[in-house]
Amino acid sequence: MSGQIPFHVQEEILKRLPVKSLIRFRSVCKAWRCLIDSAYFIAAHTVGKHECQQLLIKYVVGEEARYVSIVDDDTFPQQRFVPALPLSVQLLKRSCLVGSCNGLLCFDGYYYAPKRSHSNYEKRMVVLWNPSIGKSITIDVPVTYHVHYG
Repeated sequence: MSGQIPFHVQEEILKRLPVKSLIRFRSVCKAWRCLIDSAYFIAAHTVGKHECQQLLIKYVVGEEARYVSIVDDDTFPQQRFVPALPLSVQLLKRSCLVGSCNGLLCFDGYYYAPKRSHSNYEKRMVVLWNPSIGKSITIDVPVTYHVHYG
């Protein structure tokens, strides 16, 4: 296809595709991979995206945290698939959604890590999750000590 369609036209087509497709198309050829991975393309792909607003709400039933997704796109009836939360988010205690940016969600919370003395202690953790591609990373937050006077 690269010999038949000019590369700048291919680029414009790729800019209009969903993220999941772009992830798959990175393996088509080296030129596409370089383009899709470039900061220029990532910025251009997000500009002008007028996708519907999606809100992720957490609620607790008993001890179990559950999530529901609400979409504002002026269509009814609508059934939306709520992506499965990564296990690292499900295991967080006292978790909260800190914020979101460009489709990434940031969760903050605590998990219980085993100690050698047969008791557990809390560790703080942040999870960055991209629900579009279903990938997440976890970051252990170092313990900070607050000194109070008074």
